[in-house]
Amino acid sequence: MKKEQLINLHSILHKLEEPYKEVFTLGNFAELSFKKIGEIFGKSDE
Repeated sequence: MKKEQLINLHSILHKLEEPYKEVFTLGNFAELSFKKIGEIFGKSDE
């Protein structure tokens, strides 16, 4: 990614409210599955 794109992404992520920010971070940077993220938040995929 270009520096400008990274700055824009950081700005957008900073504006997200919890838990959306953490879900995005865990899914994209920690590479966790949505199932695993659901377990962390105590949510079911059913």
